Amino acid sequence: MNINVAILGASGYGGNELIKILANHPKVKIKYAQSRSSEGKMINEIYSDSNLEIKYSNPSVEQINSCDAVFLALPKEEAASIATKIKTVIIDLSPAHRFDSKYVYGLPEINKEKIKKSNFIANPGCYATACILGILPIAGKKISAIAFDCKSGYSGGGKNKKYEFEENVIPYSLKDHYQKPEVAKFLRIPFSFVPHVVNAFRGLIATIHIFGEIESKDFEKLEMIYKKFYEKEPLVRIISEVPDFSKVNNQPGCLIGGFSKSKDHIVIVSAIDNLLKGAASQAVQNMNIKFGFKETEGLR
Repeated sequence: MNINVAILGASGYGGNELIKILANHPKVKIKYAQSRSSEGKMINEIYSDSNLEIKYSNPSVEQINSCDAVFLALPKEEAASIATKIKTVIIDLSPAHRFDSKYVYGLPEINKEKIKKSNFIANPGCYATACILGILPIAGKKISAIAFDCKSGYSGGGKNKKYEFEENVIPYSLKDHYQKPEVAKFLRIPFSFVPHVVNAFRGLIATIHIFGEIESKDFEKLEMIYKKFYEKEPLVRIISEVPDFSKVNNQPGCLIGGFSKSKDHIVIVSAIDNLLKGAASQAVQNMNIKFGFKETEGLR
């Protein structure tokens, strides 16, 4: 079975990554790459490194609904508005529907069976993806507190967000980042979450500090616990060394490693490409699951 898809917000960073993946997906045809601001332009007019012969368009709601699936790579308000008019499968990369009971939270590693059955899938946030995957295998253990120290490339703010990122690291949203409640859904213990923007275009690392009664014998088993937990998950890989941007950028999955113990706490590092497992490749992973394709189809 082959399917037709529409990408709304196709000229943004996330939308462009979707185009690059789906243009080479053997079971997908991009019917519409919607962008009001770039309507009529070719992709290589906006992204000079692209060689795809695809033109941005501005399809009607009826044309969008003729597709088998629609990706929403739009700002939150726009995604919420257009979603009410769409009558086909929706995969929303925005934050608009992550707490909507009509939508399945699209983290495949925890909701695969629900994703298969739903026409409404809300992609998780990039920080939430790295944090949840990084802590999930031991979330039920005796942990007293967790600190998520997160660093992201500036592409996470979108094309319209301007940061003074040259020679700089910028902490922001110290108390109330909008993705913190996503992590809270899966943790029943106190935690802190502090995101930073760094001088890099893409990539995301969550350095996770775990505090509690941690015995050496438990720590020795930790890497094996993670490997066993994720052994059937094709886009999560456990490594002994410390993940960094160079190991995950332009890769569709998550790397977890750097297991370290110091006195009363453990450190674990979870790393993703914020534009891929934090957005586009995760959305395609969800599409693959929904339509019965191989989970990694089209994801190199």
